[in-house]
Amino acid sequence: MQRRPTSTAPTLLAAALTLALATTAGAATLTQTIDRTLPLRAGSELVVRNVNGPVTLGTWDRDEVRLVAVKRVKAGSESAAREGLEALEVDIEQSADGLRIETDQPRHGDGLFSWATGTSVQYEVRYTLTVPRSVRLDASTVNGSVKAEGLAGEIRLGTVNGGVHVRDTRGALEAHTTNGAIDAELVQVTRDARLAFTTTNGSIDLALPSDVRGRLQANTTNGSISSDFPVTVEGRYGPKSVRGDLNGGGHATLKLATTNGGIKIRRL
Repeated sequence: MQRRPTSTAPTLLAAALTLALATTAGAATLTQTIDRTLPLRAGSELVVRNVNGPVTLGTWDRDEVRLVAVKRVKAGSESAAREGLEALEVDIEQSADGLRIETDQPRHGDGLFSWATGTSVQYEVRYTLTVPRSVRLDASTVNGSVKAEGLAGEIRLGTVNGGVHVRDTRGALEAHTTNGAIDAELVQVTRDARLAFTTTNGSIDLALPSDVRGRLQANTTNGSISSDFPVTVEGRYGPKSVRGDLNGGGHATLKLATTNGGIKIRRL
């Protein structure tokens, strides 16, 4: 499979870039906006990988992805900020299988020494994407929230430091974070859908349609579990661990787990 990588080089994207500069107390902040529309047929895979900054996803009825990425660099001087902005890239790869969008962030200028000497550089990319409704999606960041609305395919969303927020979604959904809450609203759950939600420090709030049926496994260490749907419990019931049939049972599987936080399963 041959890939055609592209990047945010000014010669390729000059028409789509805007620059803004702010300086305060010897420091400088530069931003650059990338605005591109890329072909992606329905049912293809879209992979998004970010490092510092949120990822927000909406939908439309077009076989295209609109990418708006706002790069932001803060440094001790304007020249350092410009150098960092040029080094901070958004890599785009298109293939027969789909589309991959990934932040390529420099590693220099980090750490306590750089901060103490005034040479530290802070990087951020804020992604806003409009995608086909039935796209197969795998989107994540490290420091920032992930938000999605209106999707109807196989969906995987993740972050480390931030929350995951999903609205008006259909199909299969996996969401994970380490430090943050998960709240998800599914208006339709397909017969064999796999729903999985995991966090360490945060609550899980899941809203489901009234006709949902499936196998439930929910666990928390420091928190409680509640459900608007009847659960036929297997084995011993406990306030922090539940396993059994949800709403009469079915082929869908629901797994919810947190360490520090409660779990709520609500009826839409």
